[in-house]
Amino acid sequence: MLWVAFLFVLLLSTVAVVTGCVESEEGQPVIALPELVTVMPTPTLVQGLVTNIPTPTGAGTSSQSDQSPTIPPATVTIEPTATKKPTLTPIPSATIPPEIQLESGWSHLKGENYAEAVREFQSVLLSNQYDAGQERQILFAMGKAALEDGQIDVAADALSQLIAGASGIDATGDSVLETVPDDPSPEDTLVADAFFLLAQVYEERGQCQAAIRAYESYLKLNPDMQAYIQPQIAECHLALGDRSNAVSAFEQAAKGDAYPALKLELNERVAQSYIEEGAYQKAIEAYDQIIGLTENPNILGRAEYQAGWAEILIGNSEAGHDRYIHTVANYPQAFESYLALVDLIEAGLPVDDYDRGLVDFYAGSYEPAVVVLERYIESNPLDSGDARLYLAWTQEKLGDVDSAIQQIDAYIDEHTSAENDQDPDEMSLAANGWIERSKLLARAGRLEDAAASYTTYVGLFPNGDQAPFAAWWSAALEERLGHTDLAAELYEALANDYPQHQDASEALYRAGLVNWQGDDTAEALRLWSRAATEYPEQQFGAAALVWLLKNYPESDIPTTLASDLAGDTYYHLRAQHIVSETIPFQAPEEIDLVLTTFERIVAETWLRESIGLEPGTNVASLSDELLVDGRLVRGEKLWRLGLYQEAKRELESLRIDYAQDPIASYQLALFFKDIGLYRSSILAASSILKTLETDIFNAPTYLGKLIYPAYYAELVQEAAAEYGFDPLLQFALIRQESLFESFAQSHAAARGLSQVIPDTGEYIAQRLEWPGYVLEDLYKPHVGVTFGAYYLGLQLDTFGDDVAVALSAYNGGPGSASRWSAAGTRDIDEYLEIVDFGETREYIKRIYAGQAIYRFLYGK
Repeated sequence: MLWVAFLFVLLLSTVAVVTGCVESEEGQPVIALPELVTVMPTPTLVQGLVTNIPTPTGAGTSSQSDQSPTIPPATVTIEPTATKKPTLTPIPSATIPPEIQLESGWSHLKGENYAEAVREFQSVLLSNQYDAGQERQILFAMGKAALEDGQIDVAADALSQLIAGASGIDATGDSVLETVPDDPSPEDTLVADAFFLLAQVYEERGQCQAAIRAYESYLKLNPDMQAYIQPQIAECHLALGDRSNAVSAFEQAAKGDAYPALKLELNERVAQSYIEEGAYQKAIEAYDQIIGLTENPNILGRAEYQAGWAEILIGNSEAGHDRYIHTVANYPQAFESYLALVDLIEAGLPVDDYDRGLVDFYAGSYEPAVVVLERYIESNPLDSGDARLYLAWTQEKLGDVDSAIQQIDAYIDEHTSAENDQDPDEMSLAANGWIERSKLLARAGRLEDAAASYTTYVGLFPNGDQAPFAAWWSAALEERLGHTDLAAELYEALANDYPQHQDASEALYRAGLVNWQGDDTAEALRLWSRAATEYPEQQFGAAALVWLLKNYPESDIPTTLASDLAGDTYYHLRAQHIVSETIPFQAPEEIDLVLTTFERIVAETWLRESIGLEPGTNVASLSDELLVDGRLVRGEKLWRLGLYQEAKRELESLRIDYAQDPIASYQLALFFKDIGLYRSSILAASSILKTLETDIFNAPTYLGKLIYPAYYAELVQEAAAEYGFDPLLQFALIRQESLFESFAQSHAAARGLSQVIPDTGEYIAQRLEWPGYVLEDLYKPHVGVTFGAYYLGLQLDTFGDDVAVALSAYNGGPGSASRWSAAGTRDIDEYLEIVDFGETREYIKRIYAGQAIYRFLYGK
């Protein structure tokens, strides 16, 4: 193997020559470089790395689903392989065919096994069995993988070699690309992206000047990316202590195109830079520009306060304080409004007590809020507006519920006085007061009082906008209090009085269930029959049918209703499964995860016919309108660079704007699928069915498979086999948890495809003896799939392979699942009624439905 090592050293030394083009601040050679094509990465989670088989695409090219990429032709269906314990293997020997090593490299890259990917790509390069196009792709992929793996020198060498081997570099290392080509070649695009990655390498090394030059080289071919690249350049200037050039870079960034939130952020950064520079007048102008860009009260409050502060700093105290007063009066929920209020009070300037009270309330300064709101009410006893409500909420925060109720009662009396009795606006305010009174009592745990308050509202305002809401909660609270007969009566009254309301079917279902739990079977069957007959298309009409089928089997009525049932909710599917004797979560005997060309042809024919297009019309390629949309162009570039969150924001904006257009949504679904933005692909395809008013069982199979995809198939199948459960169950779980978005993070800090929380991830890593585990590994597909499968398998083992209980443990915690399962039922419908976490109950339902749909689409 010594000769292999010698060749590798020779390769790296050759690459090192490339870096002798521009001197770094450390005296080390750096590069000034041209620009390039890039690889089309497919998903994944850690910023900055390709994760799919690269397919060369230039800016403005449409991505076609089910087409084989030019490079490498044999790897389109490769999925990363799951491993319980990843281990670093030696560089494969020269006897392994390079094409096998190359496929392995792409596979490791997609699964984010970066070290393994680097090893495989290095071996392929040593073999010299590749063409020039493949070499550029391999060098780029190796550079990204090495950068993510922390192999900074390897990344620098690979990217430098790629750049030096491309056209546009002269003997001195300076780019000869003085102008941007009208039609950049794929090579230009790849080199440009390599410059971006090389800039990140230089930043890792602390070579900021070199990083700036590399970023500027990227911008030569991508001037539309100013909003994303100039901030990177600005940070480099700041690191060098060059504040003036940093401000200039931020100014250029703010002029660039980007999604609105980033534009605001950049403008705020420019304004803040002016403040830091002491350029207060320019800062005021910048903040005024921000004020014209948004209606967000928090941003407006911040901008007005900062502009007022700048006015005061240049001696315009009156103008500054006027801005503070405007902030306090108009944006009380903004944090800066509280700062403005403090400054105004310290300056001895008068502030309206109502405005002060609201600002104090939103800032959590409750004691001062009580004082000023009481003072305001005392000064305006006949017209206190919403002051009494805010005072009540403030007193509630301080734990004084009785005083809070007194204020709401006074608010109600104020709007139901004799002179207001016939005024519809005043009566509407009084009605709102009763709702707020009821909600406050419920929040305080005074359920009997809350139920009575809701009932009073229904009696006083039977035609009020919130009457069905109040009727529902009066019944639900009585049920919670154990007053089952009264609860059932109130539920049915809601359905009788408001039959068109969305809660009517659920009210009848709950009324039936309450009677069934109280052993009044005849009344339960009557109510369920009403719900199933009157609301068959709604999920709780189907829920009633499920209970009829389970408890009234001798009648033909439920079976007849079930035969005509259509829908994809849990209860619609359960009714069908009861009739067909399909057990819950039944696994198919065989699965086929392939998307066929025939299925795609059928789907596109159906689309054309549904929209009324001519036969043969191309509905798959991105339209000219989409191709030139800046959001798509920028989003694709950001995705290639590994800036996945930024790319998602641009592309999601595009998807949402075209959600009502089935053809554009189909084109975007394919495009998102091909680059690896799987969540957006699923949502785009789902909007087609919504717009055309059909469901998954009546749409073409190909569309169904876009909505319920089987991404990371090899990972999922291997993990499911390892832990002994149906792989379709894990597909359904991943879809529910993350919509196959591997860089997803929830509000509870759950991460990755299977949404594993940090503590659970640490526990699983210890159990699997996962080497070198760090929290960020949860974003890697091979980790997310494996850890999720292990934890699901653990819950199945713990709860006797009862899938519903195992899923409730996965979502709600093993302790809660133990409590729910203590009832001893193995009937899934009864178990769902025991689960008292609404989120967990819906979680089980959705995965049940998802697994059933996966079985329909992929099962044999």
